Formats: sequence, structure tokens, C-alpha cells
Amino acid sequence: MKRQLTAAIFTLFTFSGIAQNSDPIEDIYRRYEGEKFSVALNLDASIFEDFDIDIDTDDLQQRIRGTVKRVRFIGFEDYRPGLRNEKQIIEELLRLGYELADTPSEWNEDDDHQLLILKKKGKTYSPHLILIINDRNERDAVVLILSGSINFNTEAS
Repeated sequence: MKRQLTAAIFTLFTFSGIAQNSDPIEDIYRRYEGEKFSVALNLDASIFEDFDIDIDTDDLQQRIRGTVKRVRFIGFEDYRPGLRNEKQIIEELLRLGYELADTPSEWNEDDDHQLLILKKKGKTYSPHLILIINDRNERDAVVLILSGSINFNTEAS
């Protein structure tokens, strides 16, 4: 009887843990945070609520607005394996319905720097905005995940 009760409680906690953690972005973060440098911050909604950032460049005007409730950061210490992990993350995000946002060409015209921004396809406000930043000179590979209700809009200047 004791063994059956233990098995039932274990099963209940296992399924309730799965139900609570059904966000695939959280699964991605948990999978890659492991031995890398990673930070997760839960924010009070009033800190980054109704924020509005404009980024004007020569060819694009971009605007980020909305509410950020959580920030997660993964820094890959080994650059080459980090790039392979980022490729896997991007492929998974594309399968989950995310798309690459337009970024200013001057941000990516240098072969030593790369910025990728992914947002939920077909949604005005994305539940996550994922920034992937690579700097070959500094040997840095970074994934930044902003979670909440975020609008990333790009228009030609």
C-alpha cells in the first residue's frame, strides 16, 4: 500500500510539473543553461510595463514596446560549441512558429558581428523576443530571452 501511495504521489508531481512548465521557451532555456553562464530574472510588471524604445538607423526604424516580465540570459563560454547550440535553438524556434525580424544592415554588415532577433510569427505582441548576439572578435555567443508581451516593429526609413 505504501509503495502504491508513493507511486501515485510521484506520478501526480511529475504530471503537475509538466503542466506547469508547458512553455517551450522555458524548456529551451533549461536545456541550454546547464554548464554555461546563465541568469534568469523575474521582474515586477511595473518595472518594464508599457516601455517604448525607438531605434533609428540609416535604413530601418525599429520600435520595441510592451511589458517584460522575465529576462533570461545564456552566455556560451566556448564560442564554436555555442554557435552550434544557437543553430539548434534557432531551428527549434522556427519550428515553434517564430520568425527572424528585420535588423539594420549595418548591425550585420561586419562578418565579425551578428545580431538575430526572433519573434512570434503573425502576432502583434510576441510572448517572447529572443536576441542572439555573436561577436567573433570577443569570442562571445549570447542568447537573451525577453518574456512578457512585446511588440517589435520594423519599418523602412
